[in-house]
Amino acid sequence: MVAAARRAGFFGMAALLLATLSACTAPPPAVDPGSDAARLRAHVETLSIDFAPRDHVNTGNLDRCAAYISGHFRRAGGRVSEQVYDVNGRTYRNVLASFGSGPRIVVGAHYDAEVDTPGADDNASGVAALIELAYLLGRRAPEHRIELAAFALEEPPHFGTPNMGSARHAAGLAEAGNELEFMVSLDMVGYSGGNMLSPLPGPLGENRLVVVGRNQDRAIAGRLADAMGIVSVCKDERIPWVGWSDHANYWPHGYPGVFICDSIYRLNPNYETLRDTADTLDYARLARTVSALCDALMDWRTP
Repeated sequence: MVAAARRAGFFGMAALLLATLSACTAPPPAVDPGSDAARLRAHVETLSIDFAPRDHVNTGNLDRCAAYISGHFRRAGGRVSEQVYDVNGRTYRNVLASFGSGPRIVVGAHYDAEVDTPGADDNASGVAALIELAYLLGRRAPEHRIELAAFALEEPPHFGTPNMGSARHAAGLAEAGNELEFMVSLDMVGYSGGNMLSPLPGPLGENRLVVVGRNQDRAIAGRLADAMGIVSVCKDERIPWVGWSDHANYWPHGYPGVFICDSIYRLNPNYETLRDTADTLDYARLARTVSALCDALMDWRTP
């Protein structure tokens, strides 16, 4: 996620989410025993410690991230490819893995981080979830084509520009005439407590996960949220925070897009600071989240 232009309206947003989450009564999702907290932590530590810093200037570390993700996607049994592109004389890459066949669903997460931050929650957590999801999908037979996408350049200075990895990916799908049922971005999914709000009981524990989308994506967001046992928040797309992740790059091409996050980053006091470290995340809950998302995708039926 990005820092600039995100500083207004957070407390109002927090109040909205507090009211929404307080009303959540959905039952907990089933836990897939294959979703493993220790593996998730290992991925987050590798990305946020071994491969730090991973901003747009440190292309060597970004390449190491891409190779790490690609290796896991291959071991999981995915059909792996890369989308390579240049910006200002530097080379970046999206790493893609497909499972199953049929109508396409894209699940993505950005692997870069804000300058000079470890980026454990933002967004090593989303990438770790993506890798773990690959292993779960590799052991099953999706009836949809589920494409996992690890993106470069979500953070400034490229946020909101065609240089974002997700913007390149979305444009490529559109140029090829590919249909897309929807895209879901995993962006900050590991933090669960100790923030400025009182702990909120939820179906995944003290869970503040939400599915965020536009009003026109309300049906998809609601179905995902119901299947995962979390809640959805859908607002007018002109409200800036509704589009503050990779999913928004799919909208101009007519593709639905939502994102899953830990109740919007400002509820994590470590957001875009040196305190956003691997030891601040809840990996048991993250494992349950990945299993719940996998189940939701496996059970997805086109209306």
